[in-house]
Amino acid sequence: MVTIAASINMEQFSCHPQCTINSLLIGKEKSPLLIIDHWLEQPEKLVQIANQGTWSKDSKQDFYPGQRSIAPLEYRNFVAEFVRQQLVPLLPTSQYDQASISYCAFSLVSHSPCDLLPIQRIPHFDTQNPNQWAIVHYLCQEECGGTGFFQHRQSGFETINSDRESRYIRIRDDEAFTLGLPPEHYLEGSTEQFKLIHHVNAQFNRAIVYPSNLLHSGLIKQWQNESGQPIRLTANTFIQFSPSSAFTFN
Repeated sequence: MVTIAASINMEQFSCHPQCTINSLLIGKEKSPLLIIDHWLEQPEKLVQIANQGTWSKDSKQDFYPGQRSIAPLEYRNFVAEFVRQQLVPLLPTSQYDQASISYCAFSLVSHSPCDLLPIQRIPHFDTQNPNQWAIVHYLCQEECGGTGFFQHRQSGFETINSDRESRYIRIRDDEAFTLGLPPEHYLEGSTEQFKLIHHVNAQFNRAIVYPSNLLHSGLIKQWQNESGQPIRLTANTFIQFSPSSAFTFN
């Protein structure tokens, strides 16, 4: 466990004095996973900004089961500085010397389980590019559900790269015919097609950091309150890493 000094302050966002980072290797492929606890000094500020945001469906290519809202520049800058100062030294390879944020937005689960598309009921990967990493910052409580990481049983794949992508998609699509479509509910754990290899519980102000080509899924336990209002709120960021002679953050 790494304890973080509360030295990062990007305008209204600063690092919590009790912030810690746990570094893990998960699955047979030993994929890196970082867990940040007590990340922001006052995470309620970020929730307030999210609640005042303009929400919409991101794009037709985005299969997230809900709505998105752009995160403020101050938060984006805070994340960039935290990655530069604290996360890069913990990454498992020295090839990551340059980075840029390609996406930073709030995400709010709002789809009823019965309205989910089949592809939204199974694990997914964000990209086959191993140099893109994802950050999921939980702005919700544990009962909303965390994140699971999976192995595709038939192929044995836990990560999807350019060499594996076409084979994986072919097998996955064939299984839709031989095994049938997944049940009409949010993914909760292992299935006939996918084995849960690790899971992280949601915890308010916790963040997880992992390569975007890992097979993963939100393990949605509760997505709305008693009044029917969506409550599973996260902030999601994509970091693009690339080699360079000296580390910079664009």
